Amino acid sequence: MFRLFLKKKLIDGDGKSNAQAAAQIRANAQSTVGNNRRVLSRYNVDHKHLTLMNDQDILLVREISANGFSTDVSARGYERLSMGDVYEARVRYHRETYDLKARVAWKAEGVVGFELVETPKETLSFIKRLLKPMEIAQSMQLVDPSFLRQDVENKAWFHGDDDSDLYIWHEGESRQIKAWQLAIGINYITWDDAAGMQTGTITQDPAPEKILGHPMSPLQKPDNAIDTKKRQLAIDVIMALHDPVKDLILETLGE
Repeated sequence: MFRLFLKKKLIDGDGKSNAQAAAQIRANAQSTVGNNRRVLSRYNVDHKHLTLMNDQDILLVREISANGFSTDVSARGYERLSMGDVYEARVRYHRETYDLKARVAWKAEGVVGFELVETPKETLSFIKRLLKPMEIAQSMQLVDPSFLRQDVENKAWFHGDDDSDLYIWHEGESRQIKAWQLAIGINYITWDDAAGMQTGTITQDPAPEKILGHPMSPLQKPDNAIDTKKRQLAIDVIMALHDPVKDLILETLGE
């Protein structure tokens, strides 16, 4: 759901992209990413799904940071994208699109790294908006709730950074979602098949044995209306989640 469309080349590379220079740029990029990694959901996409349409390369973004991103490319695209080339591009994330300029910064094993150039303020704000949800989503791990003093069958619990917890209630053996709740700090968004969607705040530190007992915990204070910022945060976190359950949750969000 995160794609880059190269619209046109603005500047050609300077022709100095020899193997040694490329290796050094790659090493620098890896060092930066290693210190501050922001990884998108790893979609199972192979090169046959990366097509060329009307001279526009459609590239799957695999990693992103505040300064740039890396993409999977076809064999043809890998040969054609030269070090230093600058492109006018458009990035599409779900239903949103943003314009930017991107320079080819490194190439390695079918992957091309781009750095942002003269990025519009709106695009920078969009990228910064995504980094924290991605960090939270990538930190989430499935927790074994068997230690709780109650029946937890057909329930799942993911815990991550920033006091983040995702609780999911399944419908018997069908594994369809009956309810879910994403809590980050004191804020939450929840959905169940009877009441629909709701946002709000948690009035005290949530006790897992209470929240896991029912999707509508008495610790929750609902907002008077759905908070669009909390809803967007939930979408961004779920979109970056590395678990198949994300598709089922996005359906309940109308996405």
